[in-house]
Amino acid sequence: FSGDSVCLDRSDLDLYQAALRIDQKSPEASLSKLLEEKRRLLQRVSAKLGETAVNAVLGCGAPPVRPQRPPEESEAPSDLRSLCTNLRDGIERKRTLLEQLQLGCG
Repeated sequence: FSGDSVCLDRSDLDLYQAALRIDQKSPEASLSKLLEEKRRLLQRVSAKLGETAVNAVLGCGAPPVRPQRPPEESEAPSDLRSLCTNLRDGIERKRTLLEQLQLGCG
């Protein structure tokens, strides 16, 4: 990924595919990785579209680091799996949008 181009390259697609293969035995780690991948994809879409509103929502840099906390007993593993599934769906939609935008980069 060069600074001059906002098109997806092979390493971006590999990162996306790796995010989809995250081990389901660790939903907290999966959630963290999926959120990071979603943030990266949103930044690429924002750069491609040049939307300042999206940049304002994302902030100027990486989100602040929050200390890890163990899940509360009331948080069911199924809730985390559902959240991961929703994030994967969002990543898939953003990947599709980026692929469509990439057609204009050639």
